[in-house]
Parts: sequence; C-alpha cells; structure tokens
Amino acid sequence: MGSFHPRWHPICVAFVYLVFLPTWSSCSQFAFNTIKKIIGGLLATYIVCKTASVRDSTRLNQFKHHYDQHRIWSKA
Repeated sequence: MGSFHPRWHPICVAFVYLVFLPTWSSCSQFAFNTIKKIIGGLLATYIVCKTASVRDSTRLNQFKHHYDQHRIWSKA
C-alpha cells in the first residue's frame, strides 16, 4: 500500500463521471451507487492501512525504548 496520492482522486472521480454517466444515463443511479461503493472501499482500505501503519510504528518505538532502557541497565 506504499505510495498513496489523494490528489489523484478528484481527477479519477471526474473521469469516471464523464466516461460512465453519459453512457449509462438510464442506469445513472446504479452507476452512482457503484462509484460510491468503490470510493468507500478505497477510503476504508486507506484508513485501515494508515491506522495499521501508525500502530506498527508506535509498537516499534515502544520496543526501541524498551531496548534502549535494557542497554542502559546492562551498561550500569
């Protein structure tokens, strides 16, 4: 999930709207719901990944801190 560019999203959304909505004018409601689901899914995935990476870095810092304490104690 490395690099994530939120600034591309408005362009992608606009592109999807321009391409699909005129073609599916009769089922524009269906298209809109599908787009909403896709965007919701992407957003949820992004939030989960962000939260997970933050949690991991916190755990890493705690471990590092514990390790530093241990090193200080073993020196003394």
